[in-house]
Amino acid sequence: MSNWVKKAPQFGDHIRVKRIAYSHHGIFVSEDEVICYSGEPLKIKDAKVVRQTLNDFLCGGKDEPSAEVEVNTAPALFSPAEVVRRARERLGECNYKITGNNCEHFANWCRRGESRSEQVENAKKVGLAAALGGLLAGGIAAAVAISSDNDSKNA
Repeated sequence: MSNWVKKAPQFGDHIRVKRIAYSHHGIFVSEDEVICYSGEPLKIKDAKVVRQTLNDFLCGGKDEPSAEVEVNTAPALFSPAEVVRRARERLGECNYKITGNNCEHFANWCRRGESRSEQVENAKKVGLAAALGGLLAGGIAAAVAISSDNDSKNA
């Protein structure tokens, strides 16, 4: 069951917007303030925790919002005021790591006290499955080749 619902965000909510290949996450304070890790896609080393408007968060550098905001409805460990305080204390932080400290890690840490990214976890599972699938396919191909070679020698 998904914890994500399209609805108007409230103070302290963990929000996301879907992009082409990923979802962008932040902490909603008001229409004028969403706190998130942000930066240019090809310059992730320059990414930092910033304050931006909800419209800028939704637009992702475009002129028009690309999607509707979704709100995480999973129970928060902290009050909305504490979530916002935690987010604001990290403003200006420049420690972005796509697999260890991205916008989703940040929002989960603010709201639940755990630095976690479901997107990264799912990507690792898919990568492992693809790697195992590749090994399995390679093993089957080798077995078929050996079997075919043995069949031609025995004929």
